[in-house]
Amino acid sequence: MMKIAKALTFAAFALVLSHPDPSWAILAQPDEAFLEEKAKAIDTMADTHRAAAQTTLGAYQAMADFMAFRQKALQELDKKQPLTTFNGIETQDRLDDNILRVLYPLVSAGVRAETEAPLEDDAIYFATIMGDPPPLGDSPVGFMALEYANLAIKTVNILAGDQAISEAAAKKLALRLSHQAFTLYQDTHNDPLAVNYADTFRQSSVIVRLRDPEDGSTYRIMAQKNKIAEGGKAMYTVYQLRSNGNYKDLTLEFPLRYISRLHQVSEKQKLTKKPKPTSGSGP
Repeated sequence: MMKIAKALTFAAFALVLSHPDPSWAILAQPDEAFLEEKAKAIDTMADTHRAAAQTTLGAYQAMADFMAFRQKALQELDKKQPLTTFNGIETQDRLDDNILRVLYPLVSAGVRAETEAPLEDDAIYFATIMGDPPPLGDSPVGFMALEYANLAIKTVNILAGDQAISEAAAKKLALRLSHQAFTLYQDTHNDPLAVNYADTFRQSSVIVRLRDPEDGSTYRIMAQKNKIAEGGKAMYTVYQLRSNGNYKDLTLEFPLRYISRLHQVSEKQKLTKKPKPTSGSGP
């Protein structure tokens, strides 16, 4: 994930404003049937864990179960739509967003239930074993926050049986650290302006994760532009990419959710009266 974060930073500065041909653009087609099936399972899991998640250890178990569910779901998805394809990445991101939607309240409840701060020695030891987690940035994509939790859970498993820290203390620390990552995700996806910024960052992350199906090579951004479609009802960002392996071009299209809504509202706002001149204005 460290490589992804560095590549995202590079991609953000590598945009060349040009004029890719939107007529050749591909819009992601997520696996809706897969997402609907998993959404039902996610809601059922949330109902199952909701009562137990009122305790810290119960919330940790909920988080661990959700992460195990996610791992199996992604393995299943990868066989249908590889996670390095446009459709596979889009489906994964929607799955991750849904998991975070239901998991965040459970983890938050568990953190609130813990009234005592962790011991400093325990926190230092846990952080030492965990190592430096990859940076989340200002507006993490769902998979980044969830992989942060994965790392915390792996650390708990590594520390199992370690005499230097109790299992309960390790789980509580893992929950707290995961909650910090989830909260950052939540705070950057809770209003239209934040969503617009998060969407832009996610677009870069999609391109970084994308691989050429012929040789597995990465893509570079050659050009970018915005377009208005559907009579002004929708707006998109169009990227022209080029494979770093066989140099074939690929044009992708991403919807701009907030900007589209803002444009629709601005079109509807018409002046019904002429504005009165400001008092004292004029010659």
